[in-house]
Amino acid sequence: MEADTKQTLNSISEKFPQLRPWILGEDGRTPVRTDLAGYLEWAAKIGGLSARVALDEIDGTTVSTVFLDQMSLAGDRHREPELFETLVSDANGSAAVERRYRTWDEAEHGHAEIIEELRHLTPSSPKP
Repeated sequence: MEADTKQTLNSISEKFPQLRPWILGEDGRTPVRTDLAGYLEWAAKIGGLSARVALDEIDGTTVSTVFLDQMSLAGDRHREPELFETLVSDANGSAAVERRYRTWDEAEHGHAEIIEELRHLTPSSPKP
């Protein structure tokens, strides 16, 4: 990142201290706070603004779990925010947020639970 750009972002961060985005740390799984320059560097490194935890499809229903809310400003600054989210979409494209999580491990576990619930709701194929 160019020095001028980084200086501008640092200036914005000083004026708006509540703009402390979250990114995934060095291990690629642990949310950490950063500044705006760190946020943009992270987004460039991963090639986007979110990181996928898991993606599955069962009979036209898509279950997607991601690290999503890096610019979270709401809530108690002393409490870890729920930065991971599972979205369930049906074959028609209608989607609903099913669950939110604080950690990567919680997100993986919650995703797996939703998949298991969907498998129990899906009628079994007739066996020959």
